[in-house]
Amino acid sequence: MGVTLEDLHDLEFDWPHTSPTDVIVTGTFDQWSSSVHLTKNDTGFSGTVRVPWGEKVSYKFIVDGCWLCRDDRPQEGEGNINNFLQVPVKPDPPVVTDLHDLEFDWPQTSPTDVIVTGTFDQWSSSIRLAKGDTGFYGTVKVPWDEKVSYKFIVDGCWLCRDDQPQEDDGDGNINNFLQVPVKPEPPVVHAADLHFDWPHTCPTDVIVTGTFDQWSSSIRLVKGDAGFFGIVKVPWGEKVSYKFIVDGYWLCRDDRPQEDDGDGNINNFLQVPVKRTCCPLRRLRI
Repeated sequence: MGVTLEDLHDLEFDWPHTSPTDVIVTGTFDQWSSSVHLTKNDTGFSGTVRVPWGEKVSYKFIVDGCWLCRDDRPQEGEGNINNFLQVPVKPDPPVVTDLHDLEFDWPQTSPTDVIVTGTFDQWSSSIRLAKGDTGFYGTVKVPWDEKVSYKFIVDGCWLCRDDQPQEDDGDGNINNFLQVPVKPEPPVVHAADLHFDWPHTCPTDVIVTGTFDQWSSSIRLVKGDAGFFGIVKVPWGEKVSYKFIVDGYWLCRDDRPQEDDGDGNINNFLQVPVKRTCCPLRRLRI
């Protein structure tokens, strides 16, 4: 198999002087054939060469006919001194984890083997469907909101499903296709307003934190005439553990239910009621 564009890295070369008339870069990437003329710009000469990822490259510049190295770049050799560099290893492609399960089926049981292939596996014929009572089935993970072209290989024959949309790919090949839907918005969690208060005015600062903010100490209460107050939205029907941070000290309210979290930490807790659809929304005071 030959080297594809995906196997190559764009390597930039430059000669940082504008006085020459012509600058060439040559090296192991062009078999020292003096084939790559750099382009003149405001700061010198520059150009790009495609080289395989992970390869060591030796090179030299030919400046108005003179073979030269750049003194500010690594050099090696005895007799013939060349610049050199190590092309980095090709990085792994980003892993797409937010995918949609796309179900494919071939609705006949008579074949022995059915494969589905398409743009989702780079037409590599990699996804063999499982035989069931009414045909062949399988699931492929694909990015949301992507157009997918595909075809079935049924006992070695490349076929489309006639009852699914089809299109010409521009090269005379007819494929099935579909549009993966846009990822739906997450469901709205209807929340209850949970009122917290610390009934003393002497502290300077009071925070409430708990399972509702992942214990991130994020909710600072507001000082009033009778103490400190604040509102937190929490899902209906959820159990909430919480604690107050009073001028830096982690404290429970002694007049509220308490429990051990299993690690020796004592917290206040409460059970948010299930939402009652027949009644107006309630505010819960803690």
